Amino acid sequence: MVDDAILSLEPIKRHFITLPSGKARDIYQPDELSVAACQHITRQGKRIADLSQANTADADGELEVVVDEVARLAFVDITDDEFTALSGFQKMQIVSVFTGLLLGRSTGLAGAIARTVSGSAGVKSSSGSSASSEAPPNGGGAKPRSAS
Repeated sequence: MVDDAILSLEPIKRHFITLPSGKARDIYQPDELSVAACQHITRQGKRIADLSQANTADADGELEVVVDEVARLAFVDITDDEFTALSGFQKMQIVSVFTGLLLGRSTGLAGAIARTVSGSAGVKSSSGSSASSEAPPNGGGAKPRSAS
């Protein structure tokens, strides 16, 4: 029997962000988001990366809009005044933390699925071997060949 659960559906424990005012505001955990919301945030994250590489005023304006959108999506509840008080850099930090949680969770789930499909779920890797992993030399072993 496998010792570790492949998926744990424990109660959600939210992380929080402390605002400049000192108030703590919860952010969503990836487990709370719909598939559509996860996909949207992932696409917007890619859009942020693309816009960050562009060097135009239009890209800068759009970047600010997209960062604002994703930063607001991260919060369970934040007032307009609290959100407006955040600087662009602070919003970018929130986006970075939030998308990091989302990607980290996705990566962990993908790994669990891959382990299950490959049959290695719950199988502990060996502690190693003293045998060399180097391939044998071309031409076979050290024993001389007989002439034929």
